[in-house]
Amino acid sequence: MRAAWVENAREKNVELNFFRRVCLRNEGTLRVTAAAAFKVFINGAFVCAGPKRVAAGFAALNVLTLPAGELDVCVEAVHYGIPSFEYVSQPPFLALEIEEAGRIIATVFDFFCRRNSARVQRVERYSCQRNFLECYDYSFFPSELRRGKSALPEEKLAEVTMPALILSEGYAPTLAEYPIDCEISRGRICEKEQFYEEIIPPYAQVKDSAQGYFDGELEIRVSAEASRIGFIEEPTAGEAIENGYRAYLLEEEKTGYFGAELEAECGAEMFLIFDEIVPDGGELERIPGGNFFRGDRFPIAFNRLTSVNALKYTFRRAGRYSISSFEPYSLKVLKVAVKGRITLSRLYLKLCENGAVRADFRFAGEAAAVIGGAVNTFRQNAVDLFMDCPSRERAGWLCDSFFTARAEQLLTGQSRVEKAFLTNYLIAPPCRNLPPEMFPMCYPADFSNGNYIPNWALWLIVELRDRLERTGDFETVAAFREKIYRLLEFFRRYENEYGLLENLDKWIFVEWSDSNRYVRDVSYPTNMLYAGALSASGELYGDMSLSEKGAQIRETITRQAFRGEFFADHARRVDGKLEVMPQATETCQYYAIFFGLADGEAFAPFRSRMISSFGMRDRKDYPEIAPSNMFIGKFLRLEILKRAGLKRRLYEECIENFAYMARRTGTLWENISATASCNHGFASYAANLLVSAVTGYDGCNDGKKEVYFSDYYAPFDAELSLPLADGSSVAVTVKGGKRTVSPGGYRIAYREVGF
Repeated sequence: MRAAWVENAREKNVELNFFRRVCLRNEGTLRVTAAAAFKVFINGAFVCAGPKRVAAGFAALNVLTLPAGELDVCVEAVHYGIPSFEYVSQPPFLALEIEEAGRIIATVFDFFCRRNSARVQRVERYSCQRNFLECYDYSFFPSELRRGKSALPEEKLAEVTMPALILSEGYAPTLAEYPIDCEISRGRICEKEQFYEEIIPPYAQVKDSAQGYFDGELEIRVSAEASRIGFIEEPTAGEAIENGYRAYLLEEEKTGYFGAELEAECGAEMFLIFDEIVPDGGELERIPGGNFFRGDRFPIAFNRLTSVNALKYTFRRAGRYSISSFEPYSLKVLKVAVKGRITLSRLYLKLCENGAVRADFRFAGEAAAVIGGAVNTFRQNAVDLFMDCPSRERAGWLCDSFFTARAEQLLTGQSRVEKAFLTNYLIAPPCRNLPPEMFPMCYPADFSNGNYIPNWALWLIVELRDRLERTGDFETVAAFREKIYRLLEFFRRYENEYGLLENLDKWIFVEWSDSNRYVRDVSYPTNMLYAGALSASGELYGDMSLSEKGAQIRETITRQAFRGEFFADHARRVDGKLEVMPQATETCQYYAIFFGLADGEAFAPFRSRMISSFGMRDRKDYPEIAPSNMFIGKFLRLEILKRAGLKRRLYEECIENFAYMARRTGTLWENISATASCNHGFASYAANLLVSAVTGYDGCNDGKKEVYFSDYYAPFDAELSLPLADGSSVAVTVKGGKRTVSPGGYRIAYREVGF
């Protein structure tokens, strides 16, 4: 394939339009890939979005089947030119070709290329993790550009070097149409004064020219304009919106590309202002500038995620417009604010979701809501790779992936997205600004500040062992061998006289709670994870020395950190000696149990204490033990309940932890509160936990073609069908306390529970 971009046009935030009319006698094939986001329109209809994100130096194709006939083929591509967690930085390119009957009839150089001058170039970043927000100023109709009728000048293309093509196991988004039609409020808008700095915190602003445009360079500050819009609810007649607004509440949070059909008067301006939640008063208190959003029955704190959840469109010509956002966004609530006059005839999302979910669940009550929330969360966070959230970052994070991978196998019967995710880490060249042995904390991404999470590299090893147990994928494990040994050699530099990691560099992360206050000098949860990673490496590569080292570290931690009732979180170096500090957090205890430091009869009282006195949100016991948050302490606890065979307790805690989230947003959250992402990929693992609680199902091994069950399950009726890798399904029914299982093409094997 040949790749191209506009000559001498590598400045930031440039959008190009490639158009060609073709006449196919037979069915044809379109292949396309690009350095960053692109969209494909056939006869004006949005049919494909990409790219499938892969490691630096590589590209993956999207392949579309084209029907016979005369077709207007349009590909839109953007070059952001700034570092982000959403795409890996690389020189811009677009590669595309059309094939018919085994013959290439068009390449990128056979397309007319025009720069989309409506895209306002010098704008703010959407967030410090993603790229530029979207703002358009139309002096023409978008349909003209997509159907080859534009008067914009043609740009000259230059051939550019194309990365190596690889196959990605990830999916393209479904792009099913989801109507936005549930109006909850309407009225007029007013102007109110508000300073930009009060709305967007400083760390979301640009620090240097490589990261975006400075304030003085901006053509427009969309966040400031959106923040000055006040909403006054009052009845208005007719469908036209004139100096007013419409508010919509989706049935559940969704992620997709905004689309709208509208009639605009000359000079009209339209803002799309949105978020995952309608915050209550207490939540507004915790949002920077949150008081500004008070006084509105449906406040939208568009900066809640330190992002600018606001898009702006200006229409310089009167007439009919068909608009489509370039990037996907996540929302539960939306306000369309209009200065001037427009009439919306259609408003919708083109969903950016994984369409491969085949699991079918029949649960009752709140369990059904939790399962629905888990599935909805998974769909939006597992398309081309595993993401933390589909909103603020769209980044592929390690550790999150350990949990999401298990959900993928449960819900789809496959592990394709995990394969794509891990392959990116496998083939990635050393990341700029990071130690060459270190795996980046999220990828594909850029790290201009040189930051990394050493813990997350260890979670990669733990996930590889888990993947081998789930899929029998020895090939991927073997391919990682050299990188894993180099990583472990890197960690040896930080071992102290006890063999424990001490004073690790960069961001030592245990979880989003007080646990992360106690990570210096020796973090015991981090060393528990280190021991687990060493043992996992020993199993993966048949290396007894690594297994023995892991066991020795567990013994050392127990000897130092276990203080009779609880494990201490950390030790500090005082006058050259290591002194164990008194702080103990709930999450530290779960790390200890999860990674095998509290097995056996001797620790039975400790495990019993953790299970009986902790977990529920209203606990009164041990107030000095700082509580866990959702990521990852709560999930470690729930996994421990599953291992212990306490299925009724597991069921009850799943309902308590997730039902209120599912009722409010139809998704599952990053934290126990709605102060961060309300749609976080790892949380889809709640489906696995609830299925295990109700049916005793404990996953499968595709290599051995076995499905696993325990004899412990909660006394709740349920019926479900879970897809398997061979195309069959395992069916489970629980009714009146009796379980029946049809294992499809796999064998049933039973697992013991307990420690």
